[in-house]
Amino acid sequence: MYRGPNLTPILKADANVRTVYVHEIVFHPSTGEVEVVSRLVPVTDAIPTDSTTNRVVQNWLEVGFAGFREGGFQPDELVTTADVPLDGLEASVRTRPTALTEVITRSMLAEVPDADGAILNSGSIRIDDVLPPGPITQYDVIRVLPFGGPVVEVEMRGSLLERVLNEGLSNRGGGGYLQLAGIQQDPSGAWQVKARPLDATATYRIAISDFLITGREQGLDFLNPDHPDLVIGVRHRDIRQTVIEELQRTFSN
Repeated sequence: MYRGPNLTPILKADANVRTVYVHEIVFHPSTGEVEVVSRLVPVTDAIPTDSTTNRVVQNWLEVGFAGFREGGFQPDELVTTADVPLDGLEASVRTRPTALTEVITRSMLAEVPDADGAILNSGSIRIDDVLPPGPITQYDVIRVLPFGGPVVEVEMRGSLLERVLNEGLSNRGGGGYLQLAGIQQDPSGAWQVKARPLDATATYRIAISDFLITGREQGLDFLNPDHPDLVIGVRHRDIRQTVIEELQRTFSN
């Protein structure tokens, strides 16, 4: 794209370094003109590793791992061996449930056993990749949910819950699209909680990601501690710890 009175080019490659833009800038002294020739280069295993750069990368990787260890994680530790792919691509998790999102929301329900349902904003999932069948480490879990944060137990009036769920549907394609457990729509599109019709006058106990109750998610500014139909209760463990345990349960056999 080009912006400004001088049509300054602004170019962006793909997320997560799937590609890089290579820009060649040619200046013509005789005319004073500047020509920019750009090409998008895929980053693949065909590109050899530069030893000097790799040493810098490994140094910073270890710095990061040290920080994770201080936070109670062992990034090198094997969690489990998955026998199915776990899809964390943005194009997937921001539009529909996947095997990965189901593991995460199940882990939230397990953390709050008496919860009626679990809700996670899909924008919390940042890996934008598929974990293939095979070994999964704690670092993989951190890559999936780098922001972490506690699973929060809340009580929510049914009318507020319905409003939240409807807004989550309208956010399809964005980070405010909601991943759910224990909550679904029936064939007519009506919401159900624990396989029973949602009651707008009832109070539901929900396991929710801490970010979602700050009011900072897309279209969900009303979901904040000041809402009269929301009571914030216990803050449980970091969601990544719950996911680690759920992965072990899921793939224990």
